[in-house]
Amino acid sequence: MTDIAEQEVIDIGDMDVETFNEFATQQGWSDGMPLFVPTEAKVAKFVETVRGDNRPYSPVPPRQIVPTIQAMAANAVMAGCKPEYFPTLYPPWTGPPSTRQSHNMRKIREK
Repeated sequence: MTDIAEQEVIDIGDMDVETFNEFATQQGWSDGMPLFVPTEAKVAKFVETVRGDNRPYSPVPPRQIVPTIQAMAANAVMAGCKPEYFPTLYPPWTGPPSTRQSHNMRKIREK
């Protein structure tokens, strides 16, 4: 059996939002802010907004995992992103790591 964080789809059964948030915190997926439950239907709606964009993804530090579009969409759902905003959040992850870093640093400097 693989680590739950390594699974592509995680069956959360009929957890309510509060129980899901407790579960997510135990898994280390939350910073303590409330999360939305990333149902398959919600994730699919996000994926549909960028479907056809097949650029490769670079490994993400610190574990150097190559993300899937579904994983990125699930994270956006949990964060409360709206589907129509996902195409804007998604492109930085498709570039080389140096592009992602400069994009992230630019956002930090703008604050």
